[in-house]
Amino acid sequence: MKKRSFIAVLLAAALMMSACGKEAEETEATEATTTTTVQGGLHIVGQEETEETGETEETEPAGPVELTLDNYFDTDPANTEWGQGDGADIIDMVDLDYIQASQESEVFEVDTIEQFASLNYYVNTYPLEREYENLEDPHFFIYVNINNDFDVSGYNWPSLGHEADNHAYSFAGMYIQNGHTISGLQTSLFGDIYGSAVCGIYIDAGTITGNSRNLIADAIDDVRFFDCHISATLEEGDIDPETLFYVTDINVNRYLDCTIDITMPDGEVSTTELQYHPYDTNANNSIMEFFDPDHDGVYEYGANFYDDWVN
Repeated sequence: MKKRSFIAVLLAAALMMSACGKEAEETEATEATTTTTVQGGLHIVGQEETEETGETEETEPAGPVELTLDNYFDTDPANTEWGQGDGADIIDMVDLDYIQASQESEVFEVDTIEQFASLNYYVNTYPLEREYENLEDPHFFIYVNINNDFDVSGYNWPSLGHEADNHAYSFAGMYIQNGHTISGLQTSLFGDIYGSAVCGIYIDAGTITGNSRNLIADAIDDVRFFDCHISATLEEGDIDPETLFYVTDINVNRYLDCTIDITMPDGEVSTTELQYHPYDTNANNSIMEFFDPDHDGVYEYGANFYDDWVN
């Protein structure tokens, strides 16, 4: 009995040592698994899952996506070069569904600041050049109807369009602001505007100094401005009001019934009227006929120009 008991004890000890060794191996495997998954940024527990997943290497964030006509509406605006640069401050307001619907309806009806931001994104990023040789060539040309006042104070608000070769990212189209006011701009309303008509703009520039920026546009080519007005308060210095408006190439561009009101440092208001390159007496212009049928410089808003003109 004693001999048999001694053998039993030896067998039990051997089994315990074997079990302890197996438990140690499992513990080491678990620790190795945990270390691997944590280093990979994943929270996967279990050797089987680790073997299927493998080690995960950390990757650098992808760079900006280059926009094309094919991927434009499938690309997050925040992942574009413009969205990470000039437009970063307003990019979260951009609504691609609104842009696509407006593109399909042919008119950008702008009622909210989010829609204004979306218009800005579209003008600055849509990959279709604006310069054209004849109207049959594919080119960018849009219709915009501004239906509200907008105060963009507090935003680093980008201009509509920016300078590039062949006006590749200019604003091109018809922009009707309907006498509404945009205030708080720290840049010009248009960065680059080409082959366009603009009507009913009011810009409240707030307080400026003598070396202030352009307020209407930084680059203008073949544009007609109707009933466009700037008001600003000059804090110090002196300034040429036409510089604020950026009056240029008056034999090519037209400035009709436009004014610049400057409140001088002493409180006096100086008004400059712009009337350059008017149409001939017998000439017919659709904007003037619609908003100023009497041709007396008094524009009336309320009816939708595009309902009659585009449709």
